[in-house]
Amino acid sequence: HRLLYQELQHRVANGIQAVASTLSVQASMSPEAQPALEEAADRLLGVAEVHRRLHAPDLGNRMGVMLDGMLRQMFVSAGKSAVAVSMQVDPGPLPPETAVLVGLIVAEAACNSIKYAYAGRFGGSFDVSLLRAGEGRLRLVIEDDGQGFQAGSPSPHESLGATIMQGLAQRLDGSICFGKSKAGGARIALEFPNWK
Repeated sequence: HRLLYQELQHRVANGIQAVASTLSVQASMSPEAQPALEEAADRLLGVAEVHRRLHAPDLGNRMGVMLDGMLRQMFVSAGKSAVAVSMQVDPGPLPPETAVLVGLIVAEAACNSIKYAYAGRFGGSFDVSLLRAGEGRLRLVIEDDGQGFQAGSPSPHESLGATIMQGLAQRLDGSICFGKSKAGGARIALEFPNWK
């Protein structure tokens, strides 16, 4: 059963990557739809990477190892291998569903940083903190050193990426807020109960 389960998860991740590849090909053939299709393909690749890492047989409770590896792979794939990833993770054991949702939020934040914070730049910094925040609660903070949320642009709460993260935060019974990082870039903070 374990081998069949692992094979199933592997095939699901491969299927997601195949759909992302199809979207990339379609984007090259449809200039008017290219930005939207490329963004959808990037998001699917992020989901596939989270899925593959969260269902690896040796994952255990190593959330920090999974997040670090996932982020480095995403930045390399986007041509941003010089982005410095900083990781401070000590949540204790996480239920599988919680780990998946946290991974998806971090992946979505990284996609947004790749698109906005590192546009026209080869490197930068991307910091993730997932720590205990009192009795039975966890706090996730994600920061980059880009331009942050710009005045005159749509509110960060109205963007597609923010909508996705808000939906994932609701599934964690958490509250998410968007602001400015210490370096002047974007900051995403989420606090949620750690259901075990």
